[in-house]
Amino acid sequence: MGLLIDGAVPDAGLIRAHVKNIRQFSKLRRLAVLAENLSKETRDLRANPEHLLAKVEKVISSLRDDSHAQPLRIPELLKLSDYEARAVDWLWRPYLALGMLALLSGDPGAGNTFISMAIAAALSVGRIPYSGESCAPADVLYLSVENSPEYVLRPRFDRLEGNAARFHILRGSIASSGRNPTHGSVKLSDVQLLHDSLQKTKARLLIVDPIQSYLGADVDAHRSNETRPVLDGLARLAEEHHACILLVRHFAKSPTGRAIHRGLGSIDLTGAVRTELHAGTVDDQRAMAQAKSNLGQLGKSLGYAIEDDGAFRWTGESEFTAGDFQEAESTSEQRTDIEMACEYLQTALANGPIRVKELEAGTEIHPRTLRRASKKLEVKRTRDGENGPFLWALR
Repeated sequence: MGLLIDGAVPDAGLIRAHVKNIRQFSKLRRLAVLAENLSKETRDLRANPEHLLAKVEKVISSLRDDSHAQPLRIPELLKLSDYEARAVDWLWRPYLALGMLALLSGDPGAGNTFISMAIAAALSVGRIPYSGESCAPADVLYLSVENSPEYVLRPRFDRLEGNAARFHILRGSIASSGRNPTHGSVKLSDVQLLHDSLQKTKARLLIVDPIQSYLGADVDAHRSNETRPVLDGLARLAEEHHACILLVRHFAKSPTGRAIHRGLGSIDLTGAVRTELHAGTVDDQRAMAQAKSNLGQLGKSLGYAIEDDGAFRWTGESEFTAGDFQEAESTSEQRTDIEMACEYLQTALANGPIRVKELEAGTEIHPRTLRRASKKLEVKRTRDGENGPFLWALR
């Protein structure tokens, strides 16, 4: 039987039919051989009937197992020319993209939950976070076992003036088995449960706060071979529902290496997401900085404050970067560096305001050390125009 169409392209249907016929002929041949052997052996009066029956059962069992063999697998090949180039559809440019994964990392107490709630509240009433520009109101799906809906989430959300009717909390699962339904937890590997939740709520943003609570006991956050299948499933889910999935995680205890290595767990968590945000504090000033983007240039860092009464507010653009959050507490040697930086700033700024970039370019002192020194000197920070570069000046 021919397996080619036009003498060149294999047809999957013909291949499957051909394989099916081969399997059928193979089974018939094995049955014929079995019958021939039985015919010979049953002529011997000394033959053991139980032995012959066991032999027949073994062959028949093997033939039945073959009937449940895996279906024929063939490559699914696609041409890039079959796809049209599309621009990224942003939920919050350039920080959160629809149909993709994002990550928000920070130390416990840095304000990760406040930031995610501020984003959710703004979107729920049709406002772009921080800028306040109008957009279509969006529903939000929220996963958290750490934060009480009554004592934490609702008070914060109301203070942020969000629409609570658009904020959906996935607390767990319910398995119905008669009159006594059982309640279970949620894992990020429960793709069907998350799919049903997104489909029911029509949420454009899914927040997991924090991701460590939802990986499950069988997944080690530090092993990429265990976290990657979970993240791949979430990526497909985000694409299918055209939603942004924001994963919140904590920083590791010891800040070492580059900023993108700072997060708790496997570096594959950073590798799997398209954008990553870092929240931290430098010199008593809080900021959210973009540490990674596979979709374009990094966005501007945004300052924020958490008041004593629990109110959250954005404070404007910040000069801090994700790398600034890496800085450990100053050692005596670092304090000496800061003293040298103070002397440099006092000399450089003696004749008036100077752009921060020019100050950094004029010395080998690390920019983070300069910022610490500027704080110690209580340097005045302004901007050259409404959206111009930052300027420093002595008071």
